[in-house]
Amino acid sequence: MEGNSSKGLIKNGIAISIIVFWGKFLGFAKQAVIAWAFGANGATDIYFAADSFIAMLGQIQGASIGPSVLTQYVRLKEEGKNGTANQVVRAGYFFFPLLAILLIIITILFSREISISLGISYSELQRHELQKFLILLSPVILFTSLTGMAQGVLDGNNQFVPSKLLSLFFSLSIILSVLIFHKHYGILSMLFGFLTGYFLHTVYVTFQTHKIVRYKFVNPFKMREFNVVIRSFIPLVVGNSIVDLGHIIDKIIASSMEEGSVSYLYYSQVVSSDLVNAVIITTIGTILLPQLTRSVVSGMSKKNLVEDLNDILRVVFSLIIMVICLYFSAGEDMIRVFFERGNFNSTASGYVYGIVLCYAVGFGFIAYREILVKLHYAFQDTVAPMVNGILGVVLNLVLSIELSKIIGVYGIAIATTISIAVVGMLLTRSMKKHIGTLPINKITGICIIKLLIIGTVVTITGILFKSMLHVNFVIRMILVSTIIIILYLTLLYFFKERSIFKLARKIQR
Repeated sequence: MEGNSSKGLIKNGIAISIIVFWGKFLGFAKQAVIAWAFGANGATDIYFAADSFIAMLGQIQGASIGPSVLTQYVRLKEEGKNGTANQVVRAGYFFFPLLAILLIIITILFSREISISLGISYSELQRHELQKFLILLSPVILFTSLTGMAQGVLDGNNQFVPSKLLSLFFSLSIILSVLIFHKHYGILSMLFGFLTGYFLHTVYVTFQTHKIVRYKFVNPFKMREFNVVIRSFIPLVVGNSIVDLGHIIDKIIASSMEEGSVSYLYYSQVVSSDLVNAVIITTIGTILLPQLTRSVVSGMSKKNLVEDLNDILRVVFSLIIMVICLYFSAGEDMIRVFFERGNFNSTASGYVYGIVLCYAVGFGFIAYREILVKLHYAFQDTVAPMVNGILGVVLNLVLSIELSKIIGVYGIAIATTISIAVVGMLLTRSMKKHIGTLPINKITGICIIKLLIIGTVVTITGILFKSMLHVNFVIRMILVSTIIIILYLTLLYFFKERSIFKLARKIQR
């Protein structure tokens, strides 16, 4: 990944990071508006349960379609078969939307049974409301199918930005809808914004894809090259279904606890793992998959591939540890800044902050898992991530049930963190079969140890500094965050962990 390729990756990374940052900023604003308008109660629990289920189905499709189309599309283009690559895309634009429509019909027909499963402790009236939301939100399944196709093609042509604009469309649409309609339509105003945001983004990325691959009908069942896409798609669907099913199970377990527990879990995921996933992990993963696929197809030596992988890991871990320090030191004030107003009170902030810390411990494992999954896909191995994901979800289910009995909703978050760590170890073992060595080399191992020591010192310092400040919590959040970042970067430089600084110099050049 040298020369022009490296510069291209950095430029794309910066562009995506900026867009995702603003998207997440708007996402925080969206959650703040929702918290202000509706708070955390039984009504929001029902909506978020339906939202999570439909988003899960959409995520399964998008996260499975994109990589399966991208890897075959990139391979064919690298082999000089541009025409065949375009035909594969055209076949996909018939096959996957047809599959999505079938899934929508199944969701509508079995919406009552789904609502019973999701709301095991709900009353009949609450289940009816949940069923209504499931039906109204079901078109999102088609939208995510189309955006998954578009992402595979656009990412394959190093056009990473369009697919990452979803959060901008989505957040702006919900903010405007809630502000304008919440007094008259209540929670339905969220639903209007949800559907509108997805629809507008789907239209945009579909138009961008059409500029690259002119849409024509191609029968997917009569195209040999498209069979490769389907063969990789099926394990991806199973793997992603298992992972996302774990999130749904978490919310089902939470629905049996005190009122508001599902909402607390939802808000905490948005402000913690979702944010880190979007800004850091997804940004790197989006760029990484097509680049790794090209490296594998071109026959790059395993030694060089491992070196590139460890360069990425050191940068990611350096950033992740700093983020964890910020959450432990300034996270409580951050949650108050974004959420604590209107119907969202200090009790809700306390619950959310506690859950956020349980998730924050696992940020590094989330990043490691995401990068190794992308590397498996580059080797066209979708089976190992699927099997490891299944084992992780089974572990998550058992731990969520047992730990929630002891420490309530916090146990669900801790169970998620532990299961992700276990999946990371399993992926390490399966990746060794492809590259002939452990994914993490000695240099990166030493780097991680140093980062953990630095992170511990910085976090303790931040907490002590916060305890001495008797100022408004907004000002306190800004001051503590500033001190954390300065001290962390200073200690990185002192301990000669220069990954972030090398990246900064590349960006400057």
